[in-house]
Amino acid sequence: MHELGLAEGIMTVAIDISGERPVNRIVVRIGEEQRIVPDSLEFGFQLLAEGTACEGAVLQCIVVPGIEVLVDEVELGGDSPTILRRPGAPVVEPPHAHEHAVHNGASPAPATSAHTPGGI
Repeated sequence: MHELGLAEGIMTVAIDISGERPVNRIVVRIGEEQRIVPDSLEFGFQLLAEGTACEGAVLQCIVVPGIEVLVDEVELGGDSPTILRRPGAPVVEPPHAHEHAVHNGASPAPATSAHTPGGI
């Protein structure tokens, strides 16, 4: 299951960024050539996230042309919530409660993340 490997990589990036803080939301840009099934990616992510700082986090996928997989944004919880963005990453509005978030676009702004061609 390709989605499970991507979910693990996404979660690893978010946990590395979060330190001890809980992760509320992660925005990921995924190239359409990855051929992911968003529901499978979200299911795998939620399964792997149990018992970690990512447990309960919302995973938002933005499908873009190409093969890249980029963690564009990690929203951390706590007393003073913080949103970390990869430099040049689009600003993505949080989804409304109980909406499955798969988008085909967003608008630009600054951030923090990892990029490996064809990987996380």
